[in-house]
Amino acid sequence: MPLSQNTIQSYLLALLAIDSPTGRTQRAAAWVAAQLEDLGLMVETTRRGAVKAVLPATEPSGAPALAMAAHLDTLGAMVIGHWPSGRALMTPLGSLSARMVEGARVRLETRAGKLVPGTVMPSKASGHRFGAEVESQPVSWDNLELRLDLACDWQADAEALRQVAQVGDYVFFDPQPELSDDGLIKARFIDNQAGAAILLALAQALTGDPQPRSRDLHLLFSVTEEIGTGGAHLLTDDISELIAVDIAVNAPGQSSSAMGATLVHKDRGGPYDFDLTSALTALCEQLELEHSHDVFRHYFSDTQPATAAGYDCRMALVCYACEATHGHERSHFASMQAVAQLLLAAAKAPTLG
Repeated sequence: MPLSQNTIQSYLLALLAIDSPTGRTQRAAAWVAAQLEDLGLMVETTRRGAVKAVLPATEPSGAPALAMAAHLDTLGAMVIGHWPSGRALMTPLGSLSARMVEGARVRLETRAGKLVPGTVMPSKASGHRFGAEVESQPVSWDNLELRLDLACDWQADAEALRQVAQVGDYVFFDPQPELSDDGLIKARFIDNQAGAAILLALAQALTGDPQPRSRDLHLLFSVTEEIGTGGAHLLTDDISELIAVDIAVNAPGQSSSAMGATLVHKDRGGPYDFDLTSALTALCEQLELEHSHDVFRHYFSDTQPATAAGYDCRMALVCYACEATHGHERSHFASMQAVAQLLLAAAKAPTLG
């Protein structure tokens, strides 16, 4: 079953296994393009590295196309300098809190392309040396260092360490995915590899579906959403609606669904199209899908840069559950399946509002 938990889970775990921070998304994009090509779709990789695929209408009505988007870029870090010890200083790629990375297992990609394992450490890590200062030191990227699993780090060879971790090198964080028997998954970077997995499962479902579709469907995989420019260059003039797929905010003060789809009415980029969101709500009701409505305060999706770029199309945001966003995230496959089922219905609909 293309929209089963097993299908979405398989795509998600494969994507989580590919390092894909903003700026180093090439491997993930190539993998996604290969999956789409295997399904027989027309695939294009843009100059900036994003992936676009089109599922042509099986019974064209002449109606404008529908697009759905998810981003492949995740969070990470980059070397910006060195401590006197030779250990690297880092700057985050995207909105990654220093609070969420102390003790994280990572891999440094050297200039030669070698992956060196290591750990992100606070500058004062030993309670037996610094006592209470371990607890009182500031939570800040300026207070973190990269400890590499190399003899030169163990021996405190500062010059050798500077030669290994050079300014501009990428630091990949281990997502450490774990699954539970009742459908939960916890990992870094569920945002938004789960969204990409949902679109891949949707593509698989549609290529094997005999039911006619009257509109072209564009599947868009952006690569710079985490820094605010993801969907700015991916749309074409024949697209009349764009549905972004991304994380819901499951946190105190929010009304996002834990097990279903969340329809977002407004985020930091402004309100979403009322009629398109209403049409998606009606589909949820027709399908008896669990769903909720929410507004996000500190958030924008692939639609915001597309709007800023001047594309004349209606835009909506559909989300799957995600707790502790941009940190130690947790989600449920029931929510992902609900989103996938909603998108399948939207792709088959002759019109949306």
